[in-house]
Amino acid sequence: MQQHRWFNADTAYQLMVSACWVALWAWLNVHLLRSLSLFA
Repeated sequence: MQQHRWFNADTAYQLMVSACWVALWAWLNVHLLRSLSLFA
């Protein structure tokens, strides 16, 4: 398997971590908006 120079285990790990943070942030925002709309 041929790998590109800019792609290695470190960049893959950083992309995975950032994707997890973005998903968590979006999930929290959805729940906050739902709770605000319920209480409004």
